[in-house]
Formats: sequence, C-alpha cells, structure tokens
Amino acid sequence: MLTKIEILFCNAIGKLVGTSHGMVRHGDDVVAKAREMHAAGVGYRAIGKALGVHRSTVQSWVGKSGNKSRNVEPVRIKVCSRTVRP
Repeated sequence: MLTKIEILFCNAIGKLVGTSHGMVRHGDDVVAKAREMHAAGVGYRAIGKALGVHRSTVQSWVGKSGNKSRNVEPVRIKVCSRTVRP
C-alpha cells in the first residue's frame, strides 16, 4: 500500500493560501514581484500591465481592496494523507 503525503500552506485561520489553493491562477512568485514593484512606487496599472493581470488583482495582492487572505504569511502546514492505489 502506498501513501501520498501532501503539504498544504494555510494562513492563521486555516484557509489555503498561495499555490496550495486549487483555484490559484498566478503563482506566489508573480504576487511577490507585484509587491516588490508596489513597494518601489510603481502604480497598480503599470504593475498589472507588466505582469499581465488586471489592476484590481494587483490591488488585492497588495492588500488595498480588502482581500487580505493572500497577504497573510503561512503559519502552519496541513499534512493530509490518502491511500493511492497503483
């Protein structure tokens, strides 16, 4: 019998964040790049054009529009095991 172990990153309230979330469209590296650009003083539209995403998406990543679930650093790891049949 084989066992598959998955490591899932969660925020403080247990929600999946980053690439652990099944519906993620952009990787954590893109989000990090957007945050770096914003910290350097680049506007939302310019960041969006550079990364190929809408400006409101950039705003949510940076945390200005209320969607802060992706801005919380992972504080725990969920480990789930399932039996995999060959």
